[in-house]
Parts: sequence; structure tokens; C-alpha cells
Amino acid sequence: MILLLALLQAAIAPDTGRASAGAQDPAWAADGRLAVGIRGDLWIRRPSVGAAQWIRVTQGPAWDREPAWSADGTSLSFTSTAGDAPQLWRVRVGAEGAIGAPERISTSRDVETEASLARDGSLAFVRGRGALARVWVRRPDGSERRLTRRDAGAERWPAWSPDGSRIA
Repeated sequence: MILLLALLQAAIAPDTGRASAGAQDPAWAADGRLAVGIRGDLWIRRPSVGAAQWIRVTQGPAWDREPAWSADGTSLSFTSTAGDAPQLWRVRVGAEGAIGAPERISTSRDVETEASLARDGSLAFVRGRGALARVWVRRPDGSERRLTRRDAGAERWPAWSPDGSRIA
């Protein structure tokens, strides 16, 4: 945890060369890459011995945040304001950054945030705002279901167990 905090505090905003106070929502890939949101764009930091090697993954007027790596490290799911409301998007990534344009994950008009990916590609996320926020699961085949039936208070930040059998 101390290493992560040090990395985020020492993060250099690649487009300015200045220290970035805006690194948010860190997510580690299995191969050691770190994805963060910096001033509305997603960036990846490759593990290296020398200077940090930052690669911009998204850019533009939309605010992109909350990256979550796929188990195989080939894509990032994230929340973006590119649509009418914050919704879930995915972008394929390679060694040099994005491979192709980001794509919307679902077709809901509701707010969707806080993605968490399981090994099998299932996506747990939050749909809705405030006290109406609920955890949903989207399977790799595109089918979706609300995880809980409880209606008291918001449900936030789902996290898969390492074996993908449970969600906290």
C-alpha cells in the first residue's frame, strides 16, 4: 500500500512533465501495469527500471475514470461521461496503448459506474444514483441481472473474490 501511495504521489502528468495531483482510481494488471485516471483521461504506467513510462489510453472532452483490467490484461473497462450520463465503456489495450476506439459496454440509459471484472469476463458494476444505486452483473454473453433485491440504501464498489465465485 505504501508503494502504491508513493507511485500516485510521484506520478508525473505525461502531457506537462509536472507532478500530477489528480491521479485517481488506481488499478493493477496481472503483469504489473498500473492504470489511473489523470485529469479525465486514462493512462497506463508500464513497469520499468528507469523513468516512468506513461501511455495515454483515452483522451478528449469526456471524463474517463475508474479503470478495471480484464484478467488477461488486454482491455480496460471504465466509466466515461462520453454519453448522456456516466456509463461503462471498454477499450482494448496493447503494449503501446489503446487498440481501436473505446466501445460502450451496455445500452442502458442509467448511470453506470464502479466496474469490477472477474476472471471469466463477468462485470460487476453499479447502476443508478444515490440511494437507488444497485449492483448488477453483466456476463460475457451480454446478459445482465441485478445482483441484490434489497432496497435500503445505496450499493457501491462491488469487488469479485479471487476465484470469481462471490462479490463483496
